[in-house]
Amino acid sequence: MARLISVMTRLTDHETDAALRLLLAIAMFAGHLAVLREAQQRHHQAAAAREAGDRLRARAVRNVTAHPIVRKVHIRTRGR
Repeated sequence: MARLISVMTRLTDHETDAALRLLLAIAMFAGHLAVLREAQQRHHQAAAAREAGDRLRARAVRNVTAHPIVRKVHIRTRGR
């Protein structure tokens, strides 16, 4: 920051305006980049949560259908 202040004191008014516009553009770009990175992080978290949910549901279905009581009920109802 000290370097930026040092450079700004040596610039003419026109150059100062250009430098400030450039600095503003860079700051806005950094802000947009931060928003993008946050969105990407949320996307990865959501994908991981969906995958975990799918795995848990698949495991639950396997466990329930493998249970002896459920198999007996399924066999009785299938024969009707």
